[in-house]
Amino acid sequence: MNTFIEQLEVVNQIRLVTPDSPIYWRIQSSDINRDKKEIHIKNLRRSLLKTNALRLSNIVMDNDFKLIEGQHLVNAARELNLSFPIKVVDKKDYNEKDIVAINTTRKNWDLMDYCDLYVKKGYKSYMGFQNYIETQRITPHV
Repeated sequence: MNTFIEQLEVVNQIRLVTPDSPIYWRIQSSDINRDKKEIHIKNLRRSLLKTNALRLSNIVMDNDFKLIEGQHLVNAARELNLSFPIKVVDKKDYNEKDIVAINTTRKNWDLMDYCDLYVKKGYKSYMGFQNYIETQRITPHV
C-alpha cells in the first residue's frame, strides 16, 4: 500500500456484515432517520443487481446497531441477501444534528455531471452535446 496512506491515523473501522453474521438482522434504523421510502429501496436493489458497488458505500451504525447512514442501502442489500461493509462509531460521538447535516448536504448527480463524465471519457456525442449547451447558453433539465 502507499506509504502516505499507511501514515494516516485510523479513526474508524469498517466491518463486513454477512448474511450469516449474528448482527445482520439486528441492525435497525435509528429513531432519528427519515422514514424509509420503498421506491428508493427498489431503485437501490435494481442498482445492486447491475453493479454490486456496496464496497464503495457509506453505511454507518453505532455500537447499539442503530443506523446513522445507509438505511435504504442496508434494506436493499438484505432483500438480496448481500453482505455489506459498515463503519461502526460510538453512539456518544454523534447527535441528531449530525444526521440531519449528513442527509441535507449531499448532492446527487444531475444531467450535466453525467455529461461531464462522458466528455472526460472521450464520448464524441457528449462532447457535441456539451458544446451545444455552452454555445447556446442553455440549462438542460430532465
